[in-house]
Amino acid sequence: MRQLAYMFLFVCLLLSSCGDRSDDGYVHYTDADFGEVIQLASTELDFGFLGSPSKIEILDTIILIVDNSRERILSIYGESDHKLIKTVFSSGLGPGEYLSLWWFQLRGDELWTFDLQLGRIMGYRVAEVMSEANPKPFAKVTFPGASPTEALRLNSGGFVITDQMAKGALLSFSDGDGVIDHNMDVKYPPITEMEFERSTEKRIYEIRAMYNSANNKIVAYYLLNNIVEIYDGSDGSLLRRIMSPFDYTVPTNNASNGKLNIKGDEIIMTYSPFASLTDEMVLLNFRSEKVGSTSDMNNTILYSFDYEGNPLSKYVLDRYVDGYCFNDEHIYAISTNEMGEPAIVRYDLKNNLSHAN
Repeated sequence: MRQLAYMFLFVCLLLSSCGDRSDDGYVHYTDADFGEVIQLASTELDFGFLGSPSKIEILDTIILIVDNSRERILSIYGESDHKLIKTVFSSGLGPGEYLSLWWFQLRGDELWTFDLQLGRIMGYRVAEVMSEANPKPFAKVTFPGASPTEALRLNSGGFVITDQMAKGALLSFSDGDGVIDHNMDVKYPPITEMEFERSTEKRIYEIRAMYNSANNKIVAYYLLNNIVEIYDGSDGSLLRRIMSPFDYTVPTNNASNGKLNIKGDEIIMTYSPFASLTDEMVLLNFRSEKVGSTSDMNNTILYSFDYEGNPLSKYVLDRYVDGYCFNDEHIYAISTNEMGEPAIVRYDLKNNLSHAN
């Protein structure tokens, strides 16, 4: 009965007028809800040689860049002069080494790093990362019986993970030792009533997650549909479900053999894997692309929301970016230069704004 009720609410929301919010916290927005479009022009910065950067983050006066192709994976730069301060973390299987530094999380004076290949998360003191050549983690945690694709440290001392082994679970929770309590699993939302092979189901509900320790909220955004969800970090309860106004394609009629066989002329509306947040807002890249084609390489559109699901701003960047972070003054992004080589660019949020309706 509860599942039918959720399905009813889901369908009603899709048919409702844009900008409406139901009593259960569902939000459906339109482009008009963001007001004027804010167009931003980039400034290419000199960070020296860049190999294959995959993630960028800003912490106070430093910028951190992950590059798994280099011998030392994490590079730390000064924000003001873009000069390399140091590199840390080596590739390998030894203590403090990584096969694939997939994600990292800054929490006050702590840096948590997640190795996708090893399914392991490690915690460091930021002061030691900055001062020591080979900082030692104060915590190493794996998740027995799980195959995590992400792991994030919570205020409780436990973790929230996305687990490829957990059937029907969008998010799973563990204690500080990595022991998962499946009674707390966040189940898949009622997007479709059709049943799929497990590998196909996992792909349809594939998400990326971020965690804000200041307000204890988890932000989950989907990579194959137009949904963003905000959860309570204490108990995994859904606080908001945010839906874009654009159609999305969940290929229910083309799923077979565990693969998503999507017709070549169909358009997928989806959030990109790259996102960023601060204590005040979430910044997401919503994009559309035709199956089998490349994404629009000329610009990137970013949407910002507050933690109640309210639309704030829509930014149009003047180039395609592969990842980004931001603070009150700037957006820093991974892009390419005219030679097709990796480059770091900056967008000034206060002094470099132009508006278009």
